[in-house]
Amino acid sequence: MRDIKTLLEILLDYYKNNRIYSIQSDGLCWAIQRLCDENIILLQEGDILSEYLYSNKPEWAWAGYWWTMGDVPPRIKFLKKLIKSYE
Repeated sequence: MRDIKTLLEILLDYYKNNRIYSIQSDGLCWAIQRLCDENIILLQEGDILSEYLYSNKPEWAWAGYWWTMGDVPPRIKFLKKLIKSYE
């Protein structure tokens, strides 16, 4: 299995290059599910990534969508911040 930094980079790449523009397709959980469905990451890697994101969610986040539906740039910024913490 790949390390968390690699999984975060895969998720970031999904947002930057393969995004589908719709309200239902912009959430982090949805994107992780798509990566699993498309066999880009293993289901176990998806679980690890989901748990990592939830454990490192923004302080103000509570449940569900952490940002406004359809607002992708904050998600990209969040992923970049998490990746940077590994450098």
